[in-house]
Formats: sequence, structure tokens, C-alpha cells
Amino acid sequence: MSVHDRMVVHGVPYTDESLGDLIRRLGSDTSALIQQEAALAKAEAREAAERLGRGGARIGIAAALAFIGMLALSAFLILALGRAFGGAYWLSSLIVGAAAAVTGVVMARSTVRDMKHGLKPRQTIETLREGKAWVTREAQDLKHDLTTTPTPARR
Repeated sequence: MSVHDRMVVHGVPYTDESLGDLIRRLGSDTSALIQQEAALAKAEAREAAERLGRGGARIGIAAALAFIGMLALSAFLILALGRAFGGAYWLSSLIVGAAAAVTGVVMARSTVRDMKHGLKPRQTIETLREGKAWVTREAQDLKHDLTTTPTPARR
């Protein structure tokens, strides 16, 4: 039999490696997989942190600009409504203040919800599931190979 013509046993290419070699290789492959998963998790965490940083800066700038605009609009609305209510500026101030507070709360909740959505390391979770399935299959295959006795070839 040449190197290119390999036997296949139970659907797996036959190798002349010893059991100890196979177990060492399984341990080495598992270790490499764990290291790769850790590197992927770090990369996703770094990406999420960068996204949060950019989002936080944008929120800060937007909030400052919105605050300045709201001050000017609030002053205008308070004066206009106060005049319309016959000089009841306290009532117009109450209406404008309540509307601004409700709007701010709704916007803040929406922003926090959107930011939380991007924090889950989806790719790492998926590859960890795949890695777990692979390790389980490999362990089952090894157990099967150890518990089944090879039948001698008939001539």
C-alpha cells in the first residue's frame, strides 16, 4: 500500500499513530481551539468597547447640542404660551418643562437599549458551541475506537 492509498476504518482514515499520540494530539488540538476562542472573544470585546466609545462620544456631543437648542426653544415656547395664557408664565413653564423631561427619558431609554444590543459576542458564542460539539464528537469517537475491537482481516 502506498502513502496515497490509505485505509479507511469506520469512515475515518486509518493512521498508524499510537493511542498516546492520538490523545496528545486531541489535547493539543483542544488547547489550540481554546486559545483561538479566547483570542476571538478578546477581539470581539475590543470591537464592542470601541463601538461603545464612539457611541458615548456621539451621545455626549448630541446631548450638548440638543441642550443648547432646547434652552432656546424652551424660552421661546414659555414666552409664547405665557402670552397666549394671558400672562400665566408659570403654566407655560410647567408645560414646556414636562414635555422636555418626557422626551429626554424616552430618548435615553432608546439609546441605552440600542447600545446593549451590540455588546453580546455572538460570533464567540457560536464558535464555542461548535467547539464543544467538536470536542464531544472527538471524545465519543475515541471512546468508540477504544471500546470496539478491530476484526482481523480474512484472507
